[in-house]
Amino acid sequence: MGSKKGNDCVADEIYEKLKKTIINMDIEPGHPLTENALAQSLGVSRTPVREALHMLERDQLVERNHNKGYVVRGISEQDMQEIFEVRVVLESWMAGKAAEIISEENLEVMEACLDRAESLYQQGLIEESDEISNEIHDIIAFVVNNRWGSRTLDMLSTFTISYKKLASKQEGQIKRAFEEHRNILAALRGHDPELASQRMIEHIRNSQKAIQKACQNRTYSFQKYE
Repeated sequence: MGSKKGNDCVADEIYEKLKKTIINMDIEPGHPLTENALAQSLGVSRTPVREALHMLERDQLVERNHNKGYVVRGISEQDMQEIFEVRVVLESWMAGKAAEIISEENLEVMEACLDRAESLYQQGLIEESDEISNEIHDIIAFVVNNRWGSRTLDMLSTFTISYKKLASKQEGQIKRAFEEHRNILAALRGHDPELASQRMIEHIRNSQKAIQKACQNRTYSFQKYE
């Protein structure tokens, strides 16, 4: 029993380490991942490595390579299109719902996040600014309190975060996203469901365009699947 629990803990650690490496784009799509090589480099047995790879496959971050191990999975243009279609529907609904029920306290938390993001941006801490600014999406999900919606957004975010980081490096993208977040907050503060929903749609569509442009301008682009 203890050994099983020990392997589970090691598998979780390996999973988190590999997940972070993939998301940070330290490993690019197509890179092979084998149980033996990973076990040797990490100094562990193959069992927790195998479990970690299964979890990464579940998250669609890796895929099996004809029974020869795994490879880091990329994302196709169709994947991206489908992901953003789901985000548009789900997050626009959440924004509209939040506008109806959001409290003054939660509005103040959002305002504080955006103020903090602006301060970091002015200090030249661009990546940190973007992370703080994006917390308004989490706050909206918290306000709506739909666990299935939140789980879906978490999964989609995990799958696209590396591409979002690419987009954020484009000139002016962080500032545009920040201004769009301010506009969403204004609609929420006015308790206007229709306007909040529309502004969220515009924000998500603009994010999608930024990602597409970033991928076109870099060798690390959409993967082609037959």
